Amino acid sequence: MRYFFSRSRNCGIPLSTGAAGKNTATPRLIAGKGLERVLYIAVLSLVVALCTSAAAWAMLWLLRLVTTIAFAGRFSFDVSRPDKHDLDVWVIAVPVVGALLVMVLERLSLAVTRHTIMSNPLQQSNSGRFMRALRQLPAMIAIGTGSPLGPEGPAMDAGNGFGKWVGGLFTTTAPETMVLCIAGSTAGVAFIFGAPVAAAVLAAEIWMVEFSLLSGVSVVLAALAGATFRQMFWSNTPFFSLPAIAEPEWLHLVFYTIVGVGTGVVAGLITRAQSLVSDLFARLPLKPYWWPVVGATGIGIIGYFEPATFGPGFHQLRTTLNGNITFHLVIVLIVFKFLSWLFAQASGSAGGAMFPLMVMGAALGVTLTALLQLSFRDVHLSVHIAAIIGMAAMFAGTSRAWVAAVILALECTRAPNALLPLALACTASYFTSYVFLKKQGAPVSE
Repeated sequence: MRYFFSRSRNCGIPLSTGAAGKNTATPRLIAGKGLERVLYIAVLSLVVALCTSAAAWAMLWLLRLVTTIAFAGRFSFDVSRPDKHDLDVWVIAVPVVGALLVMVLERLSLAVTRHTIMSNPLQQSNSGRFMRALRQLPAMIAIGTGSPLGPEGPAMDAGNGFGKWVGGLFTTTAPETMVLCIAGSTAGVAFIFGAPVAAAVLAAEIWMVEFSLLSGVSVVLAALAGATFRQMFWSNTPFFSLPAIAEPEWLHLVFYTIVGVGTGVVAGLITRAQSLVSDLFARLPLKPYWWPVVGATGIGIIGYFEPATFGPGFHQLRTTLNGNITFHLVIVLIVFKFLSWLFAQASGSAGGAMFPLMVMGAALGVTLTALLQLSFRDVHLSVHIAAIIGMAAMFAGTSRAWVAAVILALECTRAPNALLPLALACTASYFTSYVFLKKQGAPVSE
């Protein structure tokens, strides 16, 4: 499978994996668009956002179901934790079976789409594109059976597919269709995280070449619609609930900035490691659709020894943000979770990179802050802020989405007193990873 956002203009780690396009950068829009055209595309973007939100809603319920079946052995939509299983050594086979099922479903979907197009080429503009959008649903099987990737990636890919589908159904130009694709991906991020502002800023930072009235209105409306649908049909609470955080002192800000620098170095190392391991998978004497099965084998072996590496890590991130993390969990999330994520990401497994990076970043932020606390015992740093800035700084350093990382952390945690530490740490991480990758000869944006 090819990366959907594999060559975005920031050259960071791809936010999702999928078989959509190679490049999401918007072609330059034709100047002089009338207000009627702007409103027309804006209405279509709301349609795309509605379809994407419905798909994301179905994905989250399917993820619950698959996780419960795979690790608890019962048919239920209750929330279950993959690390609380009784499968013993047989748990190694769970991610492998999931990867095989996804591969079979994708091959069947491709065959059905190809047959539909060959039998009736006129249907290519509607049914084929619609099927490509729905092909993201099986990704929940891979994530539900232990893949350490997040559901935001398939939601973004589904939004891209619905954008192409709606753009094909109605009269739109190629640049307008691309705006609809970006609006769909933005709605997917807004629905999963409940963060409309961060989703819109993410689109502006990574996917849009220029910010015009047409693209701006469409993307912002799609982000607001995605977050609204989440409140209506999934949850009206913040993604993470934290205790009250005190306003940090100026000396604390210095230490949090140092944490951002350290996170930026690690982010650069992760980016390079992901690229190197991807090259190793490309050298395997196997067809590319077998790579996720190979990656799933590594995920299963790691998960057998450390079950907390299974799945996106919702519980682990909440535990870290609430300050209840243990030394053992720190090692698991920084070392073993990274290795499991590396197998999944480099093999092209279906899923998103944002959430697992945030999980690892939160654990790293707590670790670096604890080391500073041991060295300077008179300075009392907040473990909650440490986890928040680590989470956001890792995302900023790897994805190259600097401002979006700050806003995403604020919207997910509703912790306004963390704004200044977040801004400083993400700025430090962004520029540190940039300098590190430049020295390593990696292609990063100016």
